[in-house]
Amino acid sequence: MEPSTEKRRSHRIPISYQVKLVVADQIIAFRSALDLSMGGILLGGNGQIPVGTECGVAILLGGNEPGRRVVTRGTVVRVDGRGTAIAFNRDLDPSGEESLRLLIGSLGQD
Repeated sequence: MEPSTEKRRSHRIPISYQVKLVVADQIIAFRSALDLSMGGILLGGNGQIPVGTECGVAILLGGNEPGRRVVTRGTVVRVDGRGTAIAFNRDLDPSGEESLRLLIGSLGQD
């Protein structure tokens, strides 16, 4: 058996929420995310955001319902055929971290 190349620290769960990124005063919408963890998010589609770009991340939970979203910050760590991978900043503000933890918990994972 070959050694695992897995480097993730957090378990990922599938999601399909719309996500908006804020990059240099520009909003970039992604129709859906593919998966989510406390460490990051994978967005589907062809992203044109360079690796290393810092961004604001808004996961829209309730479609057009105001206030139904999780907001945090992250850095683009990979762009490939699967999508755009964003690692959340380690220094999440407490409300962003709690919102993310509650979302993941509501989806049945810790």
